[in-house]
Amino acid sequence: MITLTNRFNSRFDNQIQDWERRAFVPLDETAAYERLDAFFVRESARRALTKTSGIEDVDLLDALIDAGFDEETLPALQLVPIAFAAWASDSVTDQESRAAVWSIYEFRLFEYPEAASRVQRWLDVRPEQELWDLWLAYTQSRLENTPDTIRQVSGNQLLEQATAVAIASGGMMGIGTVCEAEQDVLDGIRNAYRV
Repeated sequence: MITLTNRFNSRFDNQIQDWERRAFVPLDETAAYERLDAFFVRESARRALTKTSGIEDVDLLDALIDAGFDEETLPALQLVPIAFAAWASDSVTDQESRAAVWSIYEFRLFEYPEAASRVQRWLDVRPEQELWDLWLAYTQSRLENTPDTIRQVSGNQLLEQATAVAIASGGMMGIGTVCEAEQDVLDGIRNAYRV
C-alpha cells in the first residue's frame, strides 16, 4: 500500500476545496430557466423568419426580431419605401394615404392582415430612419441570389407604387411633381434594386 505524505494530502485537499468553491456557485434557477426560455424563443423566431424569408444571417434575423417582425408581419417590410414616400413631405395627405393603401392590394398584403395593419400604422405614425435601414439590409440580403429579371421586375413594381404615392398630392392641383425628399426615397429604391 502506498502512503502519501501529509504535505501532498494537504495540497490536494486544498485544491479540491478550491474546485468545489468554484464549481458549486449557487445558481439562481429562475433566472437560468428564463435565459434558457429566451434562448429557445429567439431561436424559434429565427428559424421561422429563415423559413419565411430564406435569410440565414443571424444578425439580420435578430434585427428583424428586435424590430418586432415575425413570419406574419415580415411581408410588410417590402412596403417600407411606400411609407417613407408618403411621409417625405413631413405629412401624409389623404391622396398619399389612398395611394399607399392601394399598394397593400397591389402587393397582396391583404393575405397577411398583421402585415397590412403594420403598413397602415406606418402611414399613421411616421416610421424611424432605422426602419429604412432595416428594409435596405433585408432587401440587399434577399436580392443576393435573386435572378436579375425578378430583381428588376420587383424593383420596378415597388418604384412605380412609390412614385404614385410621391406624386399623389404634389404639383399644381395635385398633379405631377415630386419633392426632393420624395425623390431621395425613389432613388433609394433604384439603388437597392439596381433599376
